[in-house]
Amino acid sequence: MKIKLEKDFMLDGKKIDEINLDFSKITGKDLLIAESNVRKKHGEYFNMYTLATHIEVAAIASGIHSEYLDKLSTVDFLEVTGCVQYFLLGRESEAERILED
Repeated sequence: MKIKLEKDFMLDGKKIDEINLDFSKITGKDLLIAESNVRKKHGEYFNMYTLATHIEVAAIASGIHSEYLDKLSTVDFLEVTGCVQYFLLGRESEAERILED
């Protein structure tokens, strides 16, 4: 799922203007890693409804470290985390439809 960013950012000297969330590559082990990261960084437990969880899963799905994703503009951050929430709820197709509109 490709998300066109409202505001570009630089990553390793390269301009990033879209983020590809490849949910098909996520495994159970990846979700366990995301859960561990959420606990370490935020002192929270993995929760399908929290932004901390969404950004950690987005980092795995996109291959972009969460420290960079945390710096996205508000609009882009909410777009990315919203798509992850739809994925975690098993409603990825709805997120794709919304992105097309």
